[in-house]
Amino acid sequence: MEVAADGAVAGADSPVEVTVSNPTTAALRDLTVTVVDPGDGERVRRTVATLAAGASQQLNFSVRPDAAGEAAVAVRVDYTTAAGTRATVTHERPVTVAALSADAGVRVTRSTGDGGGVAAGGGGAAGLAGIIGGAGGGGGALQGGDDESSGDGARVDVTVTNFGNAAVDGVVLVPRGDDGTVVAAVGRVAVADTLAPGESETVTVDLSNVETAGDLSFVATYDLAGERREAAAGYDFRPKRGAVELTGLNVTVRDDGRVAIGGNLGNVGGGEVTGVVVGVADGEFAAPAYPQRDYFVGTVGASEFAPFRVTARVDAANASTVPVQVAYTTGDDRVTTVIEVPLPEDDAPARRVGAFGGLGALGGVLLAFGLAVPAAVGLLARRYR
Repeated sequence: MEVAADGAVAGADSPVEVTVSNPTTAALRDLTVTVVDPGDGERVRRTVATLAAGASQQLNFSVRPDAAGEAAVAVRVDYTTAAGTRATVTHERPVTVAALSADAGVRVTRSTGDGGGVAAGGGGAAGLAGIIGGAGGGGGALQGGDDESSGDGARVDVTVTNFGNAAVDGVVLVPRGDDGTVVAAVGRVAVADTLAPGESETVTVDLSNVETAGDLSFVATYDLAGERREAAAGYDFRPKRGAVELTGLNVTVRDDGRVAIGGNLGNVGGGEVTGVVVGVADGEFAAPAYPQRDYFVGTVGASEFAPFRVTARVDAANASTVPVQVAYTTGDDRVTTVIEVPLPEDDAPARRVGAFGGLGALGGVLLAFGLAVPAAVGLLARRYR
């Protein structure tokens, strides 16, 4: 009998290999091989029905040594001889039992879609020891640019590596928000049944349905030495947000004070905007008016646009602008902004105005996170008598 018990770790399931051989000229039957010391473990007994003459067989066991230091592994074999009698043989092998090292890491990288990853801000490794423990509108079809890949920029690769000296079991990844609760849009992710010392496993996590920006914690939980343990790595999640711009504005003013404003609302951001409504706001010399006080645009994808048209009534003698309100949702934020759209001067000819031309500082309006930023648009303005 030969016994190998390299890699024994105190308190953890440790492998023992036992090779039994039959040196006789007749078969041996009903062999029972038992590791009697240490006698605690996941697998301490194996049986062999028949061992032919001159044959050998290797058997694998899993035992759990009590303490670190010098110890012995004792194995007993009970078998039936060719004559039909029962016999027993024992063997001991001295071993050095190492102290348990619970050390693994979690690493988060931005997914590249090819199994690799680009290091993402906030990612890193964390040791396991001492664990971190309505009216009209909306009917027109959206038009515009190229589609983006679903979830692009919102997929991360999470790698769990066992740096310790004992296998870890039942590895599960639990994404948590900054308040410690599980991120429901992702849920728990199974990583591996077992990770032997030195092994790693990577899972790709889709965060495209996570709407709230902020710190996420990817917590890897697992079993080791009879305890449920965990490690975590942080990730600064910044989902793509939508940003809308009003372009190609056409302003028509009549002598009775009625104003029509039309144009396109384009999404120049990286994420979708939903619940978009464009309307005329109440001002000192302007107010929304029939028939198109507001216009429901709806949902506008990234790099897409949709037309809109709203109407107002102004005090023609005093008004110089019309307040246009744009409201939309991006991520989990509702954004509302009012833009003062200039009216053309009296008797001004119809013309197309470039950036910072007759529009002054307005030029165009970029709406993102509730901020208005000048940008280039054209304005076709006519005043009718």
